[in-house]
Amino acid sequence: MLWFLNNKVSLIGAADHGYSEAIYLNDPEQNGIEIYRDKPISKWDILSNGHIKGVTEPMDAQAVLASADDQWQGISPGSKIGHIHLKVNSLTETESFYNGILGFDLKDDFGRHAKFFAAGLYHHHIGTNNWSGNQLAPMASNDLGLDYFSIQLPDGITRKQVQKRLGARKEPFEIGKQGELIVTDPSGITLRLN
Repeated sequence: MLWFLNNKVSLIGAADHGYSEAIYLNDPEQNGIEIYRDKPISKWDILSNGHIKGVTEPMDAQAVLASADDQWQGISPGSKIGHIHLKVNSLTETESFYNGILGFDLKDDFGRHAKFFAAGLYHHHIGTNNWSGNQLAPMASNDLGLDYFSIQLPDGITRKQVQKRLGARKEPFEIGKQGELIVTDPSGITLRLN
């Protein structure tokens, strides 16, 4: 956070989510970016049904700044994207797709506003929300923003299961040049499943 402040990068927010502490900014195309650190799993609120309860509370910015060593020069090569947030048209259809077809577990459900999905013990790999409104028009090919995102499936068995569920629900998909499954979610967002 200190690097962003020292370099006068405009932050649009910061929050403590219970399982993580995050800062928010926008890229030049106005895609939202969340940079966060997970708290130890022992501090997560894991419910008996496997859901991982998130909150949105003020981040203790003073404590975060006090822990800074002023050595950060950018995202390290070993970093990975922990999750992605998607603006969706229908949370019901989105849950049917990401949970029912792709096999992600529903980790937190904010009812009519947001749903969070993950594989395994994680708070969310995919966050979905309708905060921009319901029944949004799909992005046009010349719009700025997300073109597609990729999901690395754990193995060939999982890939065959996903492909079988796509076929059973008559969801169209293509096989890409690298052998990946290319599919579009109910909101018109393209995924590449490797």
